[in-house]
This record gives sequence, structure tokens and C-alpha cells, in this order.
Amino acid sequence: MAITYIIYNLILISSTFFIFIAEKRKAKTEKIIYTFISFSIIFIPAAIRYNIGADYFSYVNIFNEIKFNSDNYNKEIGFYFLNKLLIYLDADVQWLFVITSFIIYSFVYASYPYKNKALFHFIFITTFYLVSYNLVRTAIVYSISIYILSILLFQKKNIFLILSFIIIAFLFHKSAILILTIPLLYIIVPKRIFNFRSFSIICLISLVLFFLFRERILNIIFNLSIIKLLGYDKYIHSIYASKVEYNSGIGIILSIVPFLIIIAFSKELNNENIKNNLIIIGCFIYIFAIICNSTFIIFSRVERLFIFIIPLSLIVFLECKKIHRIIRGCFLIYVIFWYTLSFEMNINIFRSTECAGSRISPYVSIFNKEDDHSLKIVHSECLKQER
Repeated sequence: MAITYIIYNLILISSTFFIFIAEKRKAKTEKIIYTFISFSIIFIPAAIRYNIGADYFSYVNIFNEIKFNSDNYNKEIGFYFLNKLLIYLDADVQWLFVITSFIIYSFVYASYPYKNKALFHFIFITTFYLVSYNLVRTAIVYSISIYILSILLFQKKNIFLILSFIIIAFLFHKSAILILTIPLLYIIVPKRIFNFRSFSIICLISLVLFFLFRERILNIIFNLSIIKLLGYDKYIHSIYASKVEYNSGIGIILSIVPFLIIIAFSKELNNENIKNNLIIIGCFIYIFAIICNSTFIIFSRVERLFIFIIPLSLIVFLECKKIHRIIRGCFLIYVIFWYTLSFEMNINIFRSTECAGSRISPYVSIFNKEDDHSLKIVHSECLKQER
């Protein structure tokens, strides 16, 4: 485990360092070189990983299923054709992880803001990098989603481009359609209401009420037609519909705190830039997803889907000049401390010898497969054994 800690922390520190250097350099060539080094540091370990992630062998099984009996495959067409292309090229299944890792991190790097790139990168690594080892298709949706949101926030609107990327994401995972909730609510909700402090209060109260009555509300959601559209209906009567067991719930509260603060400062964010309303809406949805995830296992992947809101929302808050710099400074300290702690805890908790969880430790590559002592069963089987 000590080597795994060193590997993952070296990835975090060194890749962030080179992004920081790239941001400080003026010459375009130097920026490209240092960014490429940073990209390589996170890409190569992901590309050559072996049996890391609870769903690693699920993707291996899908690859073999398509290779030997493609008629039985009934999931997203984009992922099907990616596998089919690799099979046509007579490529080994490991190339699936090489290509998907390249796609994921390319979109993420293309999403970096003009300022605070190193902080953005740090937040991405500590919140989602290890998750991307496990949930490959969700990670592709994550990367495309964060790219779409960065376009909406920092560039001129290009509806055709945005819709094109949403369609691409949908081809890899049906849940990508949920991304549309953020821009749709941005269009529907009157912009002027964000100027009132009462808006923040109403949002916070509604989240508290949802938490108190979450089981009843979620049981209603289970019966909505969109559940079937997204392909989640098959999980409703399975082990995934089981209630989540947790201890004190302090970790959940600490995860929600930054986004509650962002919602509390909706007025200032709106006055700074009306586009920041996208972030406010995204934070509200993300908290909603966290509460859902704390109730039923089935919502864990929905919560992971909206993790893309984290890096951009924190950067937008920290760059808002209408919020006092002392508040922003305290916010920054909390963010760095909490996400660093979470990163280290995840390395320790999600061990590949344990049945449930992400199973991302210890790190094993294709060059030392003999060191792999991970479980060879998929996540769903783990859940059944635990229950």
C-alpha cells in the first residue's frame, strides 16, 4: 500500500506542478510542453492499469461479449462501436482502457479555465481521477459535461457544438441526458430571482425538506418514465435499490458544505456574471444527487455523474470579486484540506481486496500482473455477497 500511496500522490503533486509551471510561462511552446507532461503523468498510469476499479472486468466481459456474440449486446451504441473498432483492428482489450483514458483526460484538459488552472487540476485529480479508473463510461460523460459547462461559462454560446457533444455523451451513457437539466433550468428560471437573498434561503430550505422526506420522494421518482428511459428500471428491484448504510454522516455533510456556501452567495455570483447562475443551479442539483446517493445505492452513479460541477463551481466562487476575500480565503483552505483528505482516505478505503467500493488500491499495471490479488468478480456480485 505504501507504493500505491506514493504513486497516486506523485500523480497528484507532479501533474499539478507542471500545470502550474505551464500557467506561469509566457511562451506558447513552453505552455504546450509542460501541459503535455502533466497530461502524460495522469494518462499513462490510467492507460496501463490492470484490474483497478470494481468494474474493470465488467468492461473486459463487454469487450469479449461483443467480440464473440455481439447480438446479445444491448447497451449504448457509442461504446459498442468503440469496442467493435478495436476488435476490427485486432487490438487487445487493454486498448479499450488506453483509448477511453485518452478521451476522458483530453476533454478535461480542454476544459481548464483561463486562470487558476493548477487549482482546477488539483480539484479534478482529488475528486474524480480515481473514480475514472472505475466508472469508464460515466467518466466519459463527466469529461464531456465539464467541457460543455466550460463552453457555457467562458466562451460564446455555440448551441450546435453543445448539442453535438451531449449526443456524443449520450451514445456512451444514457444518463448523459440528465446534463440537460442545468442549461434547461438556466433558461427557464427567471434571471432576476437570483438577485434576491430570499432565493438562496428558499433553495436551502427546499434541500432540507427534501432530505427529511427523501425516501417518500425517491419512491415517487422510481416510478417516473424517465427512469426506464435511462435504463435504471432494471435496478429498481435489484440489490441496487437497497438503502445505503452509513455511520455518522459527517462525511456527507462535509461534502455538501462548499456547495451550500455557493448557493448562499447566489446574489453575489449573479451580480458578478449572469452565467454564474449555471453554477448555482448545478450546485443545487449536485446536493440533490448527494442526498439521493446517501439514501439508495442506485443513485451513486447519478451523484458521480454530476461531480463535474465541482471544479468549475469552486473556481467560479473563488474568482468572484463581489465575495469578500477573507471568505474566499477560508473557502479555499477548506476546499484544499477536505479534498486532499478525501483523496488520501479513498486510497486507503477502496482496496481491491475488499468486495465493495471502487477497488482502486493497490495500483497494478499490465507490467506486473503477478502482483494483482484483486477480487475477480464485478461490483454487482460484491453487493449481493455483502447483503
